[in-house]
Amino acid sequence: MITLRDLAAWESRVSILVAQADGALEDRDRALERAGLYAEYPAILSGYLALLDDEESALEALKRAVFLVWYSAIELPVTSGISELPESGVRATLDAIEAACREGRIDEEMRWMLAWYHGVGDTALLRVPGLRAVEDAVAGVDPYAWRSAPRSIDVMQDRGLLGRYWMTLVQRVVGEEPGGPM
Repeated sequence: MITLRDLAAWESRVSILVAQADGALEDRDRALERAGLYAEYPAILSGYLALLDDEESALEALKRAVFLVWYSAIELPVTSGISELPESGVRATLDAIEAACREGRIDEEMRWMLAWYHGVGDTALLRVPGLRAVEDAVAGVDPYAWRSAPRSIDVMQDRGLLGRYWMTLVQRVVGEEPGGPM
């Protein structure tokens, strides 16, 4: 079975190749399409969804899957490497986060992540009707709660695109160096 570590390494390889594409947006888009890179993230998302049944990996896999679904809706494919995710994978991810919120299986990190995603682009995450538990989970949570989370950037290492996004956000917005407070 594929592991979280395997998936993070896979995402890292894809990110490096996406970053190497150069030229105008249209040129980069064509290059990524020709190289087959846009086919990678649907497979990566499937890998995370397969781990939702593994008690030890489920919450982390869900965090990464939710991030990919959200990020694919707000970021350009030539930047993210995510062209299109299959609707079945998107729906499975959203159903899984709804169930986790309803059943109280999310942690504080997931709560502030969801609040940020909701604050930045709520329609990207709540794009299907009936995600009431997700809405309730973020209600009243400051989208900037991540700034005071008692963590360090180091915990975002080796977490795929999710980790890279959060490390970059912290470094840009808060001005922290890796290893500093998050």
